[in-house]
Formats: sequence, C-alpha cells, structure tokens
Amino acid sequence: PISGLVALGAGIGLVGMVGVFMPQLESFTFDDAGFRALLLCFAGTCCASFGNIFAARNSRDGLPVLVCNAWGMLYGALALYASALVLGVPITVDWQISYLSSLLYLAVFGSVVAFWAYVTLIGNIGPGRAAYSSLLFPAVALLISTVFEDYHWTLLGLAGFGLVLAGNWLVMRRGSA
Repeated sequence: PISGLVALGAGIGLVGMVGVFMPQLESFTFDDAGFRALLLCFAGTCCASFGNIFAARNSRDGLPVLVCNAWGMLYGALALYASALVLGVPITVDWQISYLSSLLYLAVFGSVVAFWAYVTLIGNIGPGRAAYSSLLFPAVALLISTVFEDYHWTLLGLAGFGLVLAGNWLVMRRGSA
C-alpha cells in the first residue's frame, strides 16, 4: 500500500514535471506521431514497472543482482533483435572509434553498473520508492543541458524543478513508506 505522504510527494513531483516540460506539453498534439509516442511512453513505463516488480521479487528471493541483470539484458537484446527482424530494420554497426567508445561507456556504466545500482536500491528501499527516483532523471538531464547545450530555464521550469525536488524529499524521507 502507498502511504499518504508518498502519494502527496508523487503528486507534487508530477506537478513539477508538468512545470518543467510545459512548453513541450503545450505543443503536443494527438496526431499519428504524438499518439504513437504517447503509447510508447506508456508501454515503456509498464515494462519498467514490471521490471521493478521482478527485481524486488528476485531480491527478496536472494537471487544475485548481476546474474538477473545479465538475463534481463539478454532477453531485452533478443526482443530488440526480433523487433528489428519483424520491422525489416537492418542490423548495422558504426565502426568509428567515437561510436564504439560511447557504446562501450553505455554498455558498462549506463547498463551494467547503473542497473546493478538501481536493482540494489530496489532491494534496499522497495520498488515504489526506487522508481520514484526516476523523476530526477529529466531534471538532471536539463541541468547537464544547461551546461553543455545552452538550455535556458524559465521561471515555471525552475519552480517545477523545485517541486520535483520537494516531492522526492517527501517520498524518500524516513517513515514515508
């Protein structure tokens, strides 16, 4: 069951995300591409939620995190390969060093290390609270974009970012579960 404090924190964080991404939300339409994108976001969220539930169960059962991650990544790679075959998308590799080095970085740090840390977090604090931490991802991405891509913050975006942080604080503090 979700406590009232966690629900409040989640609501505050969601309002914050709306504030941060209001310009994009204002230009959203339900044309074919917009609707397809919305469906893909929903499907991705469902898959992530199922993954969190499986990870919590595996952690509770004492299964090794890295072994479970390896199996999950194998299943994901096979599903992606099957999708490419069905859709007729060719399998290609860019042999430039810039591509291969970024692929290696993503494979090691963006996948193995990140998923190990996240699944360990699920085992320690539970899937609900661990999943809520993902609200920080877009906000951190915007901070990085501010430094490297000259992103300009609006007052609404700053207020939204503050609400995301406040919501995270409510959800993550002791006694909120």
